[in-house]
Amino acid sequence: KTRANAAGAIGNLVRNSAELCGVMVREGALQSLRGLVESRLPRAEADTAALAQFVADSSVKIALFSLGNLAVHPECKEELLCTGRAADLC
Repeated sequence: KTRANAAGAIGNLVRNSAELCGVMVREGALQSLRGLVESRLPRAEADTAALAQFVADSSVKIALFSLGNLAVHPECKEELLCTGRAADLC
């Protein structure tokens, strides 16, 4: 619950303005959100129970939604593209 709330707060900070994008990039918010999602990924693709849990995990959903909010802004989008592996989250 705490992770989901924190991920949501990050997305909310940039939802209507790019003013805080520089801070988000500089302080590693994008990498942290990506790290949250990656840490929840099932280790074995064949593990359907783990995959179902991953898909249902609210912190993953909110982190991905927040990454989408960030990606709307050019500075954040560039950071996501430069750090690579952004497409791996899709």
